[in-house]
Amino acid sequence: MARNKAKIFIAASLWLTCLCGVLGLKREDKSIGVSHAISNFREGSTAFRTSSLELIHSLYLLDSSKASVIHAQQALAKSRIDYKRIEFFMDYFFESSSLIYNRPAKVEVDEPYMEYQEPSGFQVMEVLLFEDRPFLYKAGLIEQADLLASSAEDLNSLLYKFEGTDKEILESVRLELIRVITLSITGYDAPELKTGIRESWQSLSAIQKILMPYVQTYPVRGAKLSVILNRALTYLKLNPVFDTFNRMEFLTHYALPLQEHLGSFIAGTNLSINNKSILNYEAKNIFSPDAIPQEVFIGMNATSDSKIALGKKLFMEKALSGDMRRNCASCHHPDRYFSEGLKTSLAIGDSTFVQRNAPTLFYAGFQYAQFWDGRVKTLPEQIKAVIANPSEMNGVHTVVIENLRKNGAYVRAFQNAFPAAKMGNASKADNALKPNAAVKTRVALKVDDVLKTNDTSKGNSAWKIDATLKTEVALNTDPVNMQNLSEALAAYIMGLSPRNSAFDRYIAGDKKAMDEQQLKGFNLFMGKGQCGSCHFAPLFNGLIPPLYKRTEYENLGVPMNDDFIHLQKDTDKGRFGYFPISYYDGAFKTPSVRNSEKTGPYMHNGVFKDLEKVVEFYNQGGGAGLHLTTPQQTLSVKPLNLSVKEVRQIVAFIHSLTDK
Repeated sequence: MARNKAKIFIAASLWLTCLCGVLGLKREDKSIGVSHAISNFREGSTAFRTSSLELIHSLYLLDSSKASVIHAQQALAKSRIDYKRIEFFMDYFFESSSLIYNRPAKVEVDEPYMEYQEPSGFQVMEVLLFEDRPFLYKAGLIEQADLLASSAEDLNSLLYKFEGTDKEILESVRLELIRVITLSITGYDAPELKTGIRESWQSLSAIQKILMPYVQTYPVRGAKLSVILNRALTYLKLNPVFDTFNRMEFLTHYALPLQEHLGSFIAGTNLSINNKSILNYEAKNIFSPDAIPQEVFIGMNATSDSKIALGKKLFMEKALSGDMRRNCASCHHPDRYFSEGLKTSLAIGDSTFVQRNAPTLFYAGFQYAQFWDGRVKTLPEQIKAVIANPSEMNGVHTVVIENLRKNGAYVRAFQNAFPAAKMGNASKADNALKPNAAVKTRVALKVDDVLKTNDTSKGNSAWKIDATLKTEVALNTDPVNMQNLSEALAAYIMGLSPRNSAFDRYIAGDKKAMDEQQLKGFNLFMGKGQCGSCHFAPLFNGLIPPLYKRTEYENLGVPMNDDFIHLQKDTDKGRFGYFPISYYDGAFKTPSVRNSEKTGPYMHNGVFKDLEKVVEFYNQGGGAGLHLTTPQQTLSVKPLNLSVKEVRQIVAFIHSLTDK
C-alpha cells in the first residue's frame, strides 16, 4: 500500500511536469545555472538510490544483536545525508513526491480537506530503529526502505521536460539555507540519529555546488558570498557533534551572515522571486523583525497609527462586555505582559472559571490559528468570538455598537481610523460597504422627491427619509461597526511584538546582551533539549519553517495536575472539539515561548506554575513518558536526559526572550 501511494505521488508529479511542457508555460529563454542544477540533481539522486539499497540490505541483516542494529542505524544516517544533496530541489520543484521521504513520524492532517497524511520514510524508520528491540519491527522497516528505494529509482523521470528558471533555483537554495538555520541544526527530522550537523554540512555543500555558475557569472558580487559559504562549511566540518555544537556561534558568525550575503547577491543580480514562502526576502536575515510580515496573518486591511490608537482605547473599554464591568484587560493585564497569572480566568459573574488559560497577547497574532484549539483563523474573528462568549465578555454585538455610536469621541476615532468607511468607500473586509447602486438610486430618488415637495416654511422637517433607508445607508457608510472594532483591536494586538529582548539584541550584534548561562541554554534549547524542533525560530512558536505557511498542533500529554508521581489525565480534548478526528484528541496550538518568564502559569490549563517544571515535563517525555495513557501523543516519550543544571540553563535562555 505504501509503495503504491509513493508511485501515485510520483506519477502525479510527472503528469504535472509533462503538462507544463505541453502547455508551453512561460520560462526564461536563457539560464545561467538550470542545466547545472539538473546535472547535480541526477548525480545526487543516483547516490541516494545507492545508499537506499544499502539501507535495505542492512535491514535484511537486522537481528537481536547490537552490531546489526548499529549497522542499520548507520545505513539510515548515510541515506539521509545523501538525500540532503537533493532535498532543496525535491521540496521546491516536486513537493508532493518529496513527502514520502522525510515526513514527520506522526499523522498530519491537510486542512480544510481533512486528508490524512500517513507517516512514511526516514523519520518513521528512525523511530523504529531506536526502539528497545528494533528487530521486532523488521518487516515494517524493510517495507519503508523498499518504498524509498523504489521511489528513488524513478526520481530522474521527474525531470522530463523540466523547465525551471534561475530565479526558482535560487529561491530553492534560499529556502534550504533557512531550513538549515531553523530545522536541521535543531535535530528536527533526526532527533535520535543526531545527524543534524552533518546533514547541515551536506545541505550547504549542495548549495555551494548549485551557486557555482551564478558566482562565476557575477564574480564581483559572488566573491564575498563564496568566502562566507566556505567558512560556514569549514565550521560545520570541524564541529559535527550534535549535542556539543555551538549553534549561537554558528548562527551569528556564519549562517546569518551567509543568509544576508545570499540575499544581497540574489537581489543584486535581479534574480529574486518569491513563489513559495510568506517571508520578506528583503529582510536582513530570518531573525530580523521584518522577516515575517504581520499582514499575512491578520486577515484585515493594513494597520495605521489611528487604527492602533483606537484599538488601544477599545482594549480598556468596558462597554464591550454585557455587564459593562469587563474589558480585554480584565484577563490580559498589560502589567503582566498581557497574561493573567491564574490557571484559568474567572467567568462572567465571578463564580466559575473558563475552560482554558489566558495566554499572553505578545506575538499572539503571528499564527494561522487563534484560541488554544485553533478554531478561528484570524485575530478579528477571535475578538468577535470573545466579546460574544457568555463566559468571557457576554456582549451582544449590536448593543456594543449602539453604545459606541452614542459616544462622540469614539465616532470621531472610528472615522479617523477608517476614513474609507466614513466616505462610503470602505472595503468589504471592513464590513462597511460602499452603498451599492440600488441604495444610491433609492437615496437619489428620495432626495429628489423631497426637493420637489420641500416646504421651506417647515424648515428641514421636509427632509424625511424612511427608517429602512436610513438604516441601510448607515450600515453601508457608518465606520462604527463590529468588523472595524475587531480590526482596530487586532491592529493593537499585532503591535505587541517589540522584538527587543536580550536574545534579539544579541542576535543583532550586542554581544553583552546575553550571559554565559543563557547562551548555553540557547544551544540546549535548539539542540539536545529539542525545544526548537516544535517552538520554531525566530518567533519560537508553531509556525513551521521554511515556508511559514502552517501552524502546528501537538499533543504533549499535558496532565490535570503537576504531581509527576500521581498524574491525573486531563479531560480537555483540545482541537478534537473543533475537528473531531482521533489525531487531534488532546492536541493544542504551539504558542510562543517569548516572554514566558512573565506569563505563568503554563500550558492550556495552567497546570505548571514555573518554567523549571515545564522543562522537566518535557525532559521526562511528556504525559506518556510519565506513564499517562496518551495514545495520540506527538511528543517523543523518551527522556531527554537533561541534567538539573541543563534544565536551569534552558530556563535562563527563555528568560532572555523577555521583551523590555
